[in-house]
Amino acid sequence: MKTLWIPALVCLTLTGCPELGREWTDKEETLLVDYYKVQCDKDDSNLCFRVREKSTDSWKTADLPFTGFSSFAWGNRYSVTVNTSFNSSGKDSAYEFRSVETTTAVSSADEAFALTLYTRAGVLTPLDGANWSLGGETTFACNAFCAEIQNAVNAQYVLKLEFTASAGAVSLKSLICSASESDFKSECSGESTSKWTVAHFQSECGLAEEAMCLLYRVNSSDDWSLLTLSDDISNFTPVWGKQYDLTVVKTLSSGGSISKAVLKENDSNPDDKANSTYPFKFILRGSALAADNSGVIAGYDNTPDMNCNSNSLCTDLNNYISDDQWLLLKGYVDGEQIMLQEIFCHDDVLADFKECVADESDVTWAF
Repeated sequence: MKTLWIPALVCLTLTGCPELGREWTDKEETLLVDYYKVQCDKDDSNLCFRVREKSTDSWKTADLPFTGFSSFAWGNRYSVTVNTSFNSSGKDSAYEFRSVETTTAVSSADEAFALTLYTRAGVLTPLDGANWSLGGETTFACNAFCAEIQNAVNAQYVLKLEFTASAGAVSLKSLICSASESDFKSECSGESTSKWTVAHFQSECGLAEEAMCLLYRVNSSDDWSLLTLSDDISNFTPVWGKQYDLTVVKTLSSGGSISKAVLKENDSNPDDKANSTYPFKFILRGSALAADNSGVIAGYDNTPDMNCNSNSLCTDLNNYISDDQWLLLKGYVDGEQIMLQEIFCHDDVLADFKECVADESDVTWAF
């Protein structure tokens, strides 16, 4: 018996026996819950919460058990405390509601949203000739779109509907599109191929957390636009100082803004603009920076380190950084650094900073 048990004990104490797996302890945390729900999956008739952590700007579908949040009302955004369980890989596996921290009613200007509904899953069911059930959770009047919705459900089409939500009630605003599943992407999703020029520099996104965003334009005569996507262009890794001509597949939201961009064709020979002939202005968040180290300020979110010494800017920048000020700087890429040339705007009040930036004609992107 001893010869059988000793190896087992050694395995438990020294290696942890990989076949037993690792245990992950439940964690209490804060989640933000959006003001409407979405279809959990194209094969599911149920609705799921949209959630995000405070540290991110991207909502995700909570397509896993989320129990106990019975006080949710459409039209309100929530900050809630949940108990999060994890699977053997350490990924979220379930949320159990604990309490509401804050409740915020969405303003009338922001309450519209679009839902893509795969009707073959049974997410829409008729109550009578004028009203429908959405996911078995809420109801809405079909108004002028009753016949179109009924025809789409009968044909098991995918529907894209625009709603508003307020004080727990959901109202249908418009029928955006209806198509078979095989045709939906081309006819309804706003997905199209486009050629973009991507700038050789980036600028602060201006989102909840510090991040740098790509700048792009369609035509050489166009102004630069800021691509405020957390994933930038999927499958594309830019290099500061290189200007690219790309082919991308972009997806537009129901409101007409770009919600996704995926690289289709890369630029095998991008233009080299890493020299003083191609200076640029760019915005940085002082709160994400630290004072210089031997004349060099470390960048953030893959921004190259910045040389503030060559034009005697370090003292002023250190002061502005210590006050968490917003910064509009001019510089150019030189090797693996940005050589800073001038400070154009700085302010710790964002509204005042934007007024200063608005006076700079070559800062053409909305921020």
